[in-house]
Amino acid sequence: MEPAAGVATFGWCVATGVPYAAALGIFTALMDLIPIVGSTLAGIVISLVALSVSLPIALATAVFYVVFRVAEDYLIVPRAMKFAVDVHPLVTVLAVLVGGALLGIIGALVAIPAAVAVGLVLDEYVFPKKERN
Repeated sequence: MEPAAGVATFGWCVATGVPYAAALGIFTALMDLIPIVGSTLAGIVISLVALSVSLPIALATAVFYVVFRVAEDYLIVPRAMKFAVDVHPLVTVLAVLVGGALLGIIGALVAIPAAVAVGLVLDEYVFPKKERN
């Protein structure tokens, strides 16, 4: 969802008068490529830049990033993964949470492919479908 994060950042910066809106939008899109921590780091940096405008704008920017991150992590990405890899959104969220808790960033990176692999094994060997004549 990197382009969406960059566009949302650009729009927020323009609307609130934060300087360097285009550069910060590109920065956010690039940072969002880093799993788990990228968008959080981008939010911190942009909130600090927003501090040059005023403290209320900086606080509002921090709240914007928290809301955007929650929406992205729990609403947008799981639904996108459902269509991309045919995994239920709840399985996507649980897999990333468990993978991240067990193995950190590496676990979160391999969580969705591992969930797909487990689903394929379950479908093929544990719960095989009856062949129709």
